[in-house]
Amino acid sequence: MTQLDAYTNCSFIQLGDIDGLNTNFRKCKILTWDGDKYCDILVYSDWSDSSKGLVTSILSKYLYKTIYPFPVEFFTDDELQTVTLYQSQTI
Repeated sequence: MTQLDAYTNCSFIQLGDIDGLNTNFRKCKILTWDGDKYCDILVYSDWSDSSKGLVTSILSKYLYKTIYPFPVEFFTDDELQTVTLYQSQTI
């Protein structure tokens, strides 16, 4: 299964953030996409340590391909399709 490298500035109280406030950008991996709005991600707790993190679900509009230079670059549906949760299967 494909995973996409990404960034987010959502807050995660499990990682010590204040709920509802945007934080500094965090690295993450997009694990799955539901084909509509939500992605399951692994968000890293530290830029320098990708072995620790949190698996959670967020809106895909809060995931970015790039953060510098501004403006941020968003993922297209075609790109997210590569990690879709609902793969078509033949029986």
